[in-house]
Amino acid sequence: MNKSPDVGQATKKRKSCPLCIPWDQMKPRTVYEKAVQDFTETAQQLARLNQHFLQASFAEFEMLMGLDDEVLKRYGLPKPTVERALLEVYQTVVLDQRR
Repeated sequence: MNKSPDVGQATKKRKSCPLCIPWDQMKPRTVYEKAVQDFTETAQQLARLNQHFLQASFAEFEMLMGLDDEVLKRYGLPKPTVERALLEVYQTVVLDQRR
């Protein structure tokens, strides 16, 4: 099998850093998971700073998280997807603490 030099170099690059994926080539699921991870970290920090945070309704939780349009642009996710991510974080951080 003949390999062109370009294919060989691409393979070497991939082997040297198998998990390095440019941001613009990430799959939406990966971006979603990153957003959930970041939102969870933020919510946990807020919960440590303010005990009332753990008693918040979902509407209050959204407001306290302070996600504005700039944050949404950073992830490039549609608003309904961000809402779903926030709901997942709310269930993890707030509702699980109540149990």
